[in-house]
Amino acid sequence: MKSGYLKCLSSNVNIIVKIDDDNQMNPSKINMLVHLIIFEDYDYVKANRFLNNTRMDNYLKSRFYGNIYLYCITKLSSGYWDIYDPQNH
Repeated sequence: MKSGYLKCLSSNVNIIVKIDDDNQMNPSKINMLVHLIIFEDYDYVKANRFLNNTRMDNYLKSRFYGNIYLYCITKLSSGYWDIYDPQNH
């Protein structure tokens, strides 16, 4: 991930989209996120896998509860209470 970001930054691109390959993010939403950057003048847009209670077929219950735990620990340790789904970066 780090080398991908560095390559993009050295390539003089204006927008970087990063998506994991574990099917937890819907690629059809990329256009919506990019639209916010281009037309709504956002500098950064971050997705939230859990926003609409979307069902993810490959998402194990243990992984779900593990993410909830990490979510709480991240918020407690960082103080960033208004960032949702912090493990989705």
